[in-house]
Amino acid sequence: MKTILLLLFLITPCLGQTRTVPKTSTVQIAVDNLDDTVSDERPLPVSNKTLDFGSNVALELVDGYLTEIVTGRNSEIDTTTDPEAIWEGGGVYTGHPVSTTQTVNAFSSSPSDTSAGTGARTIRIRGLKSNTSTVYETEDITMNGTTAVTSSNTWWRIVSAWVLTAGTNEHNAGIITIRHTTATTNVFCTIQAGIDQAQALVYTVPYGSHMLLKRVRIGLARASGAAGSADVTLRIRNTGGVFRALRHFEVQNGPGIGFTSVGGDYLPALTDIKCTVESVSDSDTIVEGVLEFYLIED
Repeated sequence: MKTILLLLFLITPCLGQTRTVPKTSTVQIAVDNLDDTVSDERPLPVSNKTLDFGSNVALELVDGYLTEIVTGRNSEIDTTTDPEAIWEGGGVYTGHPVSTTQTVNAFSSSPSDTSAGTGARTIRIRGLKSNTSTVYETEDITMNGTTAVTSSNTWWRIVSAWVLTAGTNEHNAGIITIRHTTATTNVFCTIQAGIDQAQALVYTVPYGSHMLLKRVRIGLARASGAAGSADVTLRIRNTGGVFRALRHFEVQNGPGIGFTSVGGDYLPALTDIKCTVESVSDSDTIVEGVLEFYLIED
């Protein structure tokens, strides 16, 4: 290791002018692997670029922090069927059982979604196995068309699912449903035909962590392209409690409406979250949404 002595002249402003103070400071800089002669053509090593905090969290460079984005969509809400959740299962959300832990079944409305078919061949589900699970886990399931396939693990929550492999069609041919094996009314999510990804604006904060909800966005459109509006609530509850409206949005078709929090809404472990379209002005209304948040270990 070589040591380089640098003379630094202190530059200070004086009455709008820059002057050199006749005083010098000597600084020693230790540099590895340098020759006796340092030239301008051989610059010193440059440190990595500085990223913002959110990017560092997304890259898993901050211990104890994770960032997630959850998306949901309901492609058909009518004035006679509201309220409905922002998910593709239709109607109110049914995937928040209080304490039930069971295996889940996955099946399709099309026989082409099978292990050797032209549609979806395998899917991946993601959820919490119990109310003491500290992290979200996944399981892969091989499809068998319209015949239900049972998972290897038992699950308390499933918040997302997506097509992992497919045949020549390159997409799922039918609607894929994921629900509890015995309590079949506990439907967690569906994958609409050709979409390959479940769209459910729901989440449960895992045990041992808390959430800082940073951003909510809700958008609306009409299938006809005409104007419309909707009354939407973001609802939360402690397990077994009442879903209360944390945020309330009056949405019209256009660029959408959102809420961004500087600090974030604090939600403790095991908080259930869902978005409900309380009412729509017209039938055939489409509503979609996005949640962005940090998960922080307690």
